[in-house]
Amino acid sequence: MIVIRKLSECTLDQAVQVWNAGFSGYLVDMTTNPDAFMTRQAYEQLSPQHSIVAFDGEQPVGFVLNGIRMAGGRKISWNGGTGIIPAYRGRGVGRKLIEASLDIYRKEGVDTATIEAFASNVPAIALYESVGYVTRDTLLVLRKAGGAAGGGPAEGTGESRGALGDALLPAAGEAGELPDAAAVRAGGPANASGGAEAAARDNDAAGRYTLRHGTARDAGLLPFYPALGAWQVHWASLTAGESLVMFEDGKPAGYALYKRIYEASGKLAGVTLYQCEASPDNREPETVLRTLLETVLDGYGEVSFSASHIPSSRTDLLRLLKEKGFQTVHELVWMTRDMTEEGRA
Repeated sequence: MIVIRKLSECTLDQAVQVWNAGFSGYLVDMTTNPDAFMTRQAYEQLSPQHSIVAFDGEQPVGFVLNGIRMAGGRKISWNGGTGIIPAYRGRGVGRKLIEASLDIYRKEGVDTATIEAFASNVPAIALYESVGYVTRDTLLVLRKAGGAAGGGPAEGTGESRGALGDALLPAAGEAGELPDAAAVRAGGPANASGGAEAAARDNDAAGRYTLRHGTARDAGLLPFYPALGAWQVHWASLTAGESLVMFEDGKPAGYALYKRIYEASGKLAGVTLYQCEASPDNREPETVLRTLLETVLDGYGEVSFSASHIPSSRTDLLRLLKEKGFQTVHELVWMTRDMTEEGRA
């Protein structure tokens, strides 16, 4: 008989065991260990109290990891991973876990439930649709062609975290610090790897535009920041993330959210872009996007670059990324379910 328990009632060894078995044969390698499992729980803001494990007797046979938080004045939930061990697949365990998760969301007063799945995972998508989830967009994970070999796996599928990041500028330590674009890009004065060329490109906009480097939360405070989107690219998930906010005559014109990740030696391994938006009020959105992308992505030399969970509906941003040599490596569907009374009717 299948019994559902909270993850908080399980041992760490049981959690790691069912995770590794539940993701065996998956589209990407999801193998973890106790340290990595605990790190992911904290990094992704997943809750042991809201996550669940299916047991057959004393054997864990499946799981759903859940997170719940506020975003834009609404309570949002996220299914951060569902897995069933091979011997129990096709026996209804996944449905029991998904339905039990929905019950948790209702009890916690969740307004919108969110989930992602690889676009090729047709059975999982069909299961989510059968309990009321609706596909809202396709999310693309991209890598820049010709990046440094051995730079580590790209971040962004939601199932694994790679090693990417370094060198724009240290996070601005003083309010009001407004570095110019070349300095932000190069981590200091213009250099031979592209800073001088970048400075020349910035001259035309220098009189109207300024750039401010800060924390991921800074972008989340902007009036045009999207409240609802993929969980992992929201500012609250990017604890090590950074923002670059662009101003036109003192008014926010756009922003980028990104992360630099370092090797153990402290050397930059690469950069991951998570969001890049222009204000809907800006008259030159392409100029804003181009400047932000050039500042965040150019002038590093041989490092790895990726872009995570970019909506396919963002054709403007995708066109600019492809001009820079980015290619799609994964496609996911982003699905939501209305958990309000209206949505349950």
